[in-house]
This record gives sequence, structure tokens and C-alpha cells, in this order.
Amino acid sequence: AVVSTQSTGEYTPQYVSKYDVGLCINMIHISPIECTHGLFANMSKLLAFGGLLFTYGPYAVDGVISPQSNVDFHNSLKSRDPSWGLRDIRFLKKISKDNGLKLEMVVDMPSNNKTLVFRRLPPSSESDKLLLTLPNGNGLD
Repeated sequence: AVVSTQSTGEYTPQYVSKYDVGLCINMIHISPIECTHGLFANMSKLLAFGGLLFTYGPYAVDGVISPQSNVDFHNSLKSRDPSWGLRDIRFLKKISKDNGLKLEMVVDMPSNNKTLVFRRLPPSSESDKLLLTLPNGNGLD
């Protein structure tokens, strides 16, 4: 479970267990990019190693938005808020990698949407492994 405490109007998550699956539907394109960064940063903390994050929505592929209905949708989103819009899968791969996840599968879905499947990777370096063995990951307990 995730427990949140409120102080000064902001929520500070306290992670009390790990999850096998995360699901994000139609958020990435209709929110500022900071939300996408937050999604991957938090999934790297919430998902168990090997856990999966599923995202669903319209995406650009290698810089190309298609078909025309998705181009029109992207332009409509940008006109409402310049920080919104379809994100490129290549860009999401980089964000996921920076947060210890890897894009494993892209599935075409109805209405020109896709499901992206990311997997949380185990630690890759000795320093990452060491942090996992220390109380609270900081050695200060």
C-alpha cells in the first residue's frame, strides 16, 4: 500500500510494499511532461524487481504521429495546453531507462492507441545492490 501524509499542501508518499503491476491509462499525453517523469520515478520505487508498468494511449513512433486523427488530436491538446501532447515512444524508453525500467513490448490497440509494457529491472551496479541492503537505503539507521 501507499500511505501519504500531507504537509504544506504537498503529499509525501511513504512506500510500505512493492507491487507487481502498475497501470496508467490516458495520462501521458494529457498532462505536463513532469507528470510522466513522476510516473516513471515513482514506479521505480513502487514496483518490485521484474514488476510491470502498463501504459495506454496514443503515442508518436520515431518522431511520427499517425494517422491524421492522432495528428489532429495532438494539435487539439497543444492548443488547450502547450505542455500536453502525444509523447514519442523513443523518449519514453529513455525516461524509463533513467528510472530502472525497460520497454519490453508495444501492442497496437483499437482507435490508434498502443499499450506499452515496461519492466522494472534489478539493480545493475554494485553500489545499487549495496543501497538495497542498507536500512532505508541510506545507512543512517
